[in-house]
Amino acid sequence: MLKSKNKVLVIILAILGIALVIKLIFGDTKGSERSFKKYLIELNTDNVDKLTITNDENTITMFKEGNKWYVSDITGKYFADQQVIGDLVNDMSAMKIEKLVSTEKTKWKEYEVDDTLGVKVSLFKGKKRLAEVIVGRFSYRQTGSGQGGYGGGYQLSTMVRLNSEKEIYSIEGAISMQVKRSLDNFRDKTIISFDPETVQKLEYIYPADSSFTLALSNGEWLLNSEIASIGKVINFLNEIKETKGNSFTQDVDTENVEEFQLRITTNTGIQILVKSYKTEDKYVFITSQNEGVLTETEYLFKKIFPSADKFLE
Repeated sequence: MLKSKNKVLVIILAILGIALVIKLIFGDTKGSERSFKKYLIELNTDNVDKLTITNDENTITMFKEGNKWYVSDITGKYFADQQVIGDLVNDMSAMKIEKLVSTEKTKWKEYEVDDTLGVKVSLFKGKKRLAEVIVGRFSYRQTGSGQGGYGGGYQLSTMVRLNSEKEIYSIEGAISMQVKRSLDNFRDKTIISFDPETVQKLEYIYPADSSFTLALSNGEWLLNSEIASIGKVINFLNEIKETKGNSFTQDVDTENVEEFQLRITTNTGIQILVKSYKTEDKYVFITSQNEGVLTETEYLFKKIFPSADKFLE
């Protein structure tokens, strides 16, 4: 009788063991998909032609017209920084999961993925919403260090959740820092943009008698009527060919303030005009290549508006 009971017990244990192995191998289908999901979002970036970022009842909209990105809010529509928007679309379209942080709704506030602290980012193709994510807290951790604790790298992470789900994930990267910005951070801040090989003339109009002109003539650059250093001119053109400002300003009073002008003429018929003024502790730039008024440092002012002797041997 005892042997019979032992035999039954062995069979039961064997069945339980087989059931456990099957569960470990196959598991629950839904749970398995979540556990092994590599990306929270995985979209074709070519399909994304609109994004909205909503925070504290303020919404910033980014959208494509043709192949150019624009940004808008209640104040108006502006030309966008193409690189900034492009990077954001790329990062939002492939959100790689580091780990599942929590499945509890009570943790939303702690990780800043609730309706109050989180930033809602929606991606669209036309009128179709492709995805909607709540972006929360940003964090980083040191991944290693050299001798004495220096030379280590950092792992950047952001807490997120899909708006339709309660799970909180940690994803790679600093998307939180990318979306928690003001409208101006997404606007194009170009002061000057040109192809150096197309430039034919630079006219500097300065206060007093310090104005001068650089013009290309028969393969030589002339500073007024004097031969300039071709190497110095080429280096200068490459230095300023893609120049951006720091921020926008609305309060500009140019009355009784010295004005500096740069007129650039290209062989494609394009003319660029840049004006600059020193107001209090900043330099203001008004350019034909931007709809806004930009501010920058004295360093950038001196870079764009040099003295004539910079181009002489």
